[in-house]
Amino acid sequence: MRELSRSTGDAAVVRTKYFFVLCLMSMSFHLVGLDYWSGTDFSPSMVVAELSKEDCYKNRQNLKGCLAVAKALGDSNQSINQCDANIKNCFDRHSKLDSINFNKLFEKLVGDDLSLSRWSNAYNRYLSIAKDAHAYIYPLPQFIHDMTAGGSSFVGIGVEIEQVEEQIILTPIENNPAHIAGVKYGDVLIGVDGQRIDKLDFNTVVGMFDGLINSTIKLRLSRAGEIVDLDIVRLKIESSNVSYKIVENTGHKFGLIKIDNFESSTACSDIEKAITFLEDAGALGLIMDLRDNLGGQIAQAQCIAGLFLGEDELLVRTENLTGLGGFRDEYQYTTALLKTELPLVTIVNAHTASTSELIAGAFQDYQRSWVIGSQTFGKGSAQSPIMWGGSKTIMLFRTVRRFYLPSGRSNQRIGITPDFLVPAMPGGSLISTIQREEDLYSNALAAEGAQWVNSRKWEISQINKSLSEGQIAYNIFESQRNSSLRPDFQLYSAESILATDGLGL
Repeated sequence: MRELSRSTGDAAVVRTKYFFVLCLMSMSFHLVGLDYWSGTDFSPSMVVAELSKEDCYKNRQNLKGCLAVAKALGDSNQSINQCDANIKNCFDRHSKLDSINFNKLFEKLVGDDLSLSRWSNAYNRYLSIAKDAHAYIYPLPQFIHDMTAGGSSFVGIGVEIEQVEEQIILTPIENNPAHIAGVKYGDVLIGVDGQRIDKLDFNTVVGMFDGLINSTIKLRLSRAGEIVDLDIVRLKIESSNVSYKIVENTGHKFGLIKIDNFESSTACSDIEKAITFLEDAGALGLIMDLRDNLGGQIAQAQCIAGLFLGEDELLVRTENLTGLGGFRDEYQYTTALLKTELPLVTIVNAHTASTSELIAGAFQDYQRSWVIGSQTFGKGSAQSPIMWGGSKTIMLFRTVRRFYLPSGRSNQRIGITPDFLVPAMPGGSLISTIQREEDLYSNALAAEGAQWVNSRKWEISQINKSLSEGQIAYNIFESQRNSSLRPDFQLYSAESILATDGLGL
């Protein structure tokens, strides 16, 4: 079993989601499976050799990076912890006899039989701290897979598990075994296969959902004070990078297009098919869901933006940060012909990053789409690969360009500010506890570019007035509180904006 985890939350609670998969799905946050590393020439000794060359005491950033490697590999002795707690003091006294011998420490760890994945993740921590906030090594076999895969598949029951304080909460994924069997959003997990889980740690409970295809998992749930027992058969579940459907929560037909990432070379063609299907189905407007989309290929963004903006519109200006290639700026234009002129709303959140921010920002600059949700991540840079350390199977990605949107602004550190700030839940906080670019990376590129001035403030105020008077999204949310699926306040708000503005209601 492989699982992808992601932290989300508001001021009150932080949740961790686990998605049960057998093959690791293509995502931009570089979680790498052991099967991919084993197909390369990567070894722990390569990491030790690189760190020895760099010298952990060369500067404070290098020292912080080496400490991060030691802790990621499980060495958190007193000297490591004390040094990490006071980097300045530790660096200033490193010439003394009591300084940490990192070469000896890392050589010892080589013999500890740690996984290749753990070593690669540890070295990537070093790179992001000591060298470049978005530098990382990556196996070439997985990169090839990422560029060609349009989706993935996994064996499971199609459920998200969240730990909320002391309870484990289940949320079924629509039209998958858990949903069909009767699991409802908000169900509290009590037992698995006859075993109570109240004294088990969260990761142990997660592992209990693993199993072979066609095997049965027995769940005991608590729902509104009643005990519910369900037997659910694990099946192979296809997961598409681009999914779409008609939604009619407001009584009007709108097309919803959810894009997980822009890594796949089929993303644009998949979205073009989605537009055709939704228009043929009678959609009066479209909603592009870029929540939790961490980016991908700029070429795919150029193509996708063209479907909504038309061909040869400026998408992004990129500043060359390497000094190589004989140019400073490069202009990237949309590449696809106009596919649709339907009204459009784009939903974003704090995990909308990089290339997906370019699309949302360009739509906002051209006034092609209303953007709603929460402030985006704030990654306004591009990374490019070279082969790492003489290897033919390991790639090193490093930052080479900075993004500027068509208006001249940059999303770096700042992110994209939605036209309509809409929390995930009615009355929820708009101050996210999710860490963004400026929170995660002390060495992130500075914020530059023109200041963003929203020129549609009057229109926004009028739509907001209409929405607050009708309370359409709120009423839909309340009506869905007892639904088996998680109510989506931001989606209902997007539909309400389309109904109010796009249809002139």
